[in-house]
Amino acid sequence: MKSLNNIKITPLNTGKVVKRFWFIPAIIMIIAIIVASICGLNLSLDFANGRQFDVVFNDTLEEDVVKDYKNDIKSIIKDNDVVTYKVEYLENNLTSRISVTIKDKAFSTDSEMEDLLNKIRTSVADKLNIDLTITENYTTHITEVVKYYPPYKTINFLWGALILLAFMVAIFVYAWIRFGITYSITTFLGLIFDMFMTVSFVIIARIPVYVTFVIPLTIILLLSTFLKFIVFGKMKEIIKLDVENKYTDVMYVDKTFDSLTLNLMTVTIITFVLLVLYLFVGITTTLWYILPMIFGVVVLVVSTIYVTMASWSKIYNKNKDKRLLEKKKKTENDDVVV
Repeated sequence: MKSLNNIKITPLNTGKVVKRFWFIPAIIMIIAIIVASICGLNLSLDFANGRQFDVVFNDTLEEDVVKDYKNDIKSIIKDNDVVTYKVEYLENNLTSRISVTIKDKAFSTDSEMEDLLNKIRTSVADKLNIDLTITENYTTHITEVVKYYPPYKTINFLWGALILLAFMVAIFVYAWIRFGITYSITTFLGLIFDMFMTVSFVIIARIPVYVTFVIPLTIILLLSTFLKFIVFGKMKEIIKLDVENKYTDVMYVDKTFDSLTLNLMTVTIITFVLLVLYLFVGITTTLWYILPMIFGVVVLVVSTIYVTMASWSKIYNKNKDKRLLEKKKKTENDDVVV
């Protein structure tokens, strides 16, 4: 008969791997803290201040004309080494405009940013053949440069963080009710690990943070929770065998872990699909969502095995040793009484 301690209850021998390689995530988070301290987050125009001007037309434009104008303006912006910007076309029944917004560069003064955007504004006027002199006689013109204040301030970002925290707390409570306190604690630890590692990746890779960034983070947490609950469902079956002292059926344990492997393969397929989207969907904002999701999927697999399951195994074995010790003392006391 084989006891629980003699069977590899966690795949890939998690205990030894955690002891050997715990420093890898620690280094990643330390690098992220250093980068964030020096450079800050790479905030998009959803959060960062900038400069703005409009190209105003006295009528609406055809789609192909708008596309050409926007491409010309974007080319001018890139030629001036601006990385974060927004060029959008807005219209109503009588007039239309192309709104041009660029993010203030780090360590640049207000006057430097004003000069930069005025330079871009002049280049746009030359390219589109528009007179910069603004009077009532001009119905097609380019407005003066003004400061841009983001529609989504830090409070919106904090609300997003609170929503994610509430989501994780809800998972903690659900796991507690369904599986027990040990499962809920280790699931929560795994989700915290997923969050910290994904955010660290975003900081180090300098990925722009949009207000909708909460969406890929939520997807990562959902996938992570789904995988952890599948694992726990199988683990409960193994625990039942351990409690009933039926560990003679080693083949059943092997079969259980084969099922877990199939679920890990499912996650691998999801990663492949995300990679395909990353390679073939040429939308910048989509790429910024796909990149952290790809990294997050890898992280959630790692956290399930080396954080959640490793923590669970340690807690379970500790509690089991405590129960065995109590049982031994009780048996010894019974023998003394007899």
